[in-house]
Amino acid sequence: MKKIGTILRYIIYPLLAISLLFNIYFLMNNSNDKSILNIDGKKVMTEKELFDYMSEQYKTMVVNEKVGQTLLQIEGKNRRIVEPTDEQLKGLTEDFASFKGYADDIDKYRDKLTEAYYIHEIFMGDGVDDSTLETFLEEYYGNSDTKLYELYVYETHDHNAAVQVQEMLESGKTINDVESKMGIEFIVTYTASMENVLSGGEDVVGENMANMQHNMNDMSSMADEEPLMENDYSIGNVYHIMDGEGMEIIQIGNILNMNDSRDVFENLYFSQKYTLIRNTIVNELKGEHVISYH
Repeated sequence: MKKIGTILRYIIYPLLAISLLFNIYFLMNNSNDKSILNIDGKKVMTEKELFDYMSEQYKTMVVNEKVGQTLLQIEGKNRRIVEPTDEQLKGLTEDFASFKGYADDIDKYRDKLTEAYYIHEIFMGDGVDDSTLETFLEEYYGNSDTKLYELYVYETHDHNAAVQVQEMLESGKTINDVESKMGIEFIVTYTASMENVLSGGEDVVGENMANMQHNMNDMSSMADEEPLMENDYSIGNVYHIMDGEGMEIIQIGNILNMNDSRDVFENLYFSQKYTLIRNTIVNELKGEHVISYH
């Protein structure tokens, strides 16, 4: 089964860097003292001044990025973290939505994924204290005692297949039995709110399931009932959801709390706080090494 967690999106960064590099190259070959900005008829900035500024900014960005990458590699070796395999890098794209866009070309994004792998291993090795996790849960989900629903999700455009999978699960068949019988694969994701998932809201913990709606044909018996509260959802419950892109059969596999499933909550924190975690680790490592800028 594939495991898909939440939430960081960084695909745009390489594109911005390429665009910036192109602009700098263009200015390098065309810059002069021609004014590009006047205020009240007075020259404020020339093309050359703009090039010098952009060149320095780009240089700083590239140097800082290289410092971070190198320090993380050194720390990885010091901690005897084995260089990740392609399968482990692919696992990052499956476990964390932030890296999902890298899945189609591991080689192209190898440096970014390798860096993320080292950061994850360092973070999980060091762990995070209870107070930080509780503050995070309160901040993001409104409750420091937030529970997570572990969901098994089957996606399809075939209504008959969806109904068959639903009926098998409702009859007591296990996920493995259904996968084997139907030749399909469920993904695993997490949510802090079943109501968000079932009402078309965004799944803020697991994979984005925005715009989901009830399949009213299959769930018409619920139409006149009061809305379910979070404590009305139980392990084993099965739901048939549909949106503009197809149908999903969802079964609640487990209901997790931080004490019993700490690794899931730490990975949730990692996915939501990736940039903060990276910067914190790199800044700490900078204090342990002599770095010279020339």
